Amino acid sequence: MNQPYLIFLRRWWWLLVLGAAIALIGVRLSLRHQQPLYLATATVQVGQTVQDKNPDQSQIAIIQQLVPTYAAIAQRDPVLLATAQALNLPLTPDELRARLVVTPVKYVPLIDISVVDSDPVRAAAIANEVARQLALKSPSPSAQDVSSQQFIQNQLNDLQKKISDAQTASAKLQDQIGTLTSASDIDEANRKMAALQEQILSWQTTYGQLLASVQPSRTNQVTVISEAMPPTAPLPKRNLLYYLLALVIGGGLGTLLALALEFVFRPLTSTRELATLVSGPPTLAVPRYPVPAEVPMLAAKPESDASTAYRLLRNALYTDGVDGTGLTLAVTSSQVAEGKTTTAVNLALALANAGRKVVLVDANLRNPGLDRWFAATAAAGFNDLLVSGGDGPGFNDLLLSDCLLEQVLQETPYPGLRFVGVGNIPDKYADLLSQNSLSDVVATLALSADVVIFDTGAISEELDSLLLAKYVNGVVLVAEADRIKQDEVRHAIEMLGRTGTPLVAVVLNKVRRPRLRLESLPWSRVARNRVTARQHRQRHAWQGADQAELRSPAD
Repeated sequence: MNQPYLIFLRRWWWLLVLGAAIALIGVRLSLRHQQPLYLATATVQVGQTVQDKNPDQSQIAIIQQLVPTYAAIAQRDPVLLATAQALNLPLTPDELRARLVVTPVKYVPLIDISVVDSDPVRAAAIANEVARQLALKSPSPSAQDVSSQQFIQNQLNDLQKKISDAQTASAKLQDQIGTLTSASDIDEANRKMAALQEQILSWQTTYGQLLASVQPSRTNQVTVISEAMPPTAPLPKRNLLYYLLALVIGGGLGTLLALALEFVFRPLTSTRELATLVSGPPTLAVPRYPVPAEVPMLAAKPESDASTAYRLLRNALYTDGVDGTGLTLAVTSSQVAEGKTTTAVNLALALANAGRKVVLVDANLRNPGLDRWFAATAAAGFNDLLVSGGDGPGFNDLLLSDCLLEQVLQETPYPGLRFVGVGNIPDKYADLLSQNSLSDVVATLALSADVVIFDTGAISEELDSLLLAKYVNGVVLVAEADRIKQDEVRHAIEMLGRTGTPLVAVVLNKVRRPRLRLESLPWSRVARNRVTARQHRQRHAWQGADQAELRSPAD
């Protein structure tokens, strides 16, 4: 499965689960109130070839063509309307058709007429009546046909009597021929015998023809051979099938809704999409990781992918020409909780590890959070002025000219890195960044270090960060992956462009990576190279320590 599909599932899995859950709950509620259904079946036979000792092959072929015809007739309105009238049912032909199942039986001239209903007695009555009405639709003799059949029957009786009398007379004449002695008498008797036999043969032929016409049709005739009985047990409920169908439909609707939301909101998912929104500044991705309490990732896990990303951000600033003494940077984002403070702390530590003197300033007046990263320093005794939660002098006090820079600069456990807390927040804190002294404060902080990084609020928070961005050398924009819409990032870039301050880097934060990657396997080439590089660094570190010990006595 491609990574875009995995990203889509990670982002919208809850919507797919919600759609499936709603569908399952709906099926559960509907099945709870569902009445049991009963199935009754009546069977009719087309033709009479089953009763024939020597069935005709042509008749069998005709019956096979008549079976689907009668099955279709059983579902038509005339049969169903007659059924409703005969049973005095307040049902339309469409309502009866919805309960009727007509199934021709394969390879035999039988038709099963099944009815599904909540009442077993009514189901049997409907099935039997439909079968009876279908039988009535087959050809039956009319009044004229009955009169003709009666006449033919009378003729058959008369012919039968004549044939019987002629056969008796023939037998007597045969006996008389044996007693005659005259040749003329014998010849006369033989002529009478021949005439009598010819008459008998003629009558027998006529009798056979009349007998064939009086017999009923044995092909185009429908007979009810099995009546439906009221069932004693309801049909088994296919609850599992209903639940599976609801799961598929609910999940499908959730997927369609997720696709629609994906098209409408279009959140950022990769640096490739981010690069289409900005032109010029580098774009970097920082993977999602659990934020360690009060410890930057560069200090907690310097070999992690996130730490590597922060070092890449530092190097990107160097290669992009954003370097020099007194450099001031503002870290902001379009919305809150995108990881601005985390990015500012780790970027400051990465610059400090490279030998720069860095001052990290908490300029987020609405939601300060920089102090918690260095709160543990107070217990270590680095600075008595180090406070947590915004108490004591800080950035706000500098803006109000209530203290000196030396009073707000606080040491951290990391060499080369100092920070300035937010300070005492007055009631009208929203107007602090509009003070005329803001440019002077930024210039004063720039003289105290090589790089000054301001952790500001989101652009959506009354545009405070834009006021500060006017007086710094560059802005680092942070965007959270899979949450922030592309339009929001585009709007933030446009707002920053109006300040005239260059956008020096864009960080796509909290990027999700596939948990199962080939390079993460311990036997992969990438993993083996990392282990080899780590061992190589450790070996060189030991050799350097040994050489320092050897040189110490000479010193």
